[in-house]
Amino acid sequence: MKPPQLITNRRQMLQLAGGAMASGSLMPQLLHADQVQTPSATEGPFYPIPAIEKQRYCDHDLTRLSPESPQSLGDIIALKGTVKNLQGEPISGAVVEIWQTNAHGKYSHPRDRRNAPMDPNFQYWGRAIADEEGKYEFLTIRPGKYPGRTLHIHTKIFAPSGRTLTTQIYFEDEPSLNQKDGIYRRLSRAEKENVTLDFAKTSESPDIPLGHFAVILDSPHKKGVTPTME
Repeated sequence: MKPPQLITNRRQMLQLAGGAMASGSLMPQLLHADQVQTPSATEGPFYPIPAIEKQRYCDHDLTRLSPESPQSLGDIIALKGTVKNLQGEPISGAVVEIWQTNAHGKYSHPRDRRNAPMDPNFQYWGRAIADEEGKYEFLTIRPGKYPGRTLHIHTKIFAPSGRTLTTQIYFEDEPSLNQKDGIYRRLSRAEKENVTLDFAKTSESPDIPLGHFAVILDSPHKKGVTPTME
């Protein structure tokens, strides 16, 4: 009996995929074979107290407390992205939270006892719900430098299935600080590419630097209970 032929290169894989298209059994897996689950990272000691969902101000615009409030200090940036599973399916209804320092590198948290100014007009945290296409967005500022860390934004994602992911977002234009950061250095190349964003002005956002963060969870989209937005 002739031994089974091994798939040894990309061309053979694509040929096999072409033969399996009629059944549809293989193509979805091959199309998303390069998907890398968004890596988890420490929550850190400064997750808001009380929790973000219980804060008076917790919408997707961190640059001011309300539409009538003064704008916070710092360089405004936009953060947009999607929440999907490894099969590339959007996870609608996922709740995305972010929290970060103000322009002076100060967290709004009792454990941050450093002598850095607070900004009464900055929201420090926010929440957004992914739409039917898994899309979400935030308006915030470029975080100030915190001692011992590279620039970063904390984020936590709650999927309707009950899956929760905590991770951190980094800035592509801070390569020196990134490579000195112990948490960042532990990531693989693919993981770094997933969480390191290029905030730049584009035709989509001509006035405000925009970064895209594609969250990829390892669990399929299932019905469940989404944390309240109240």
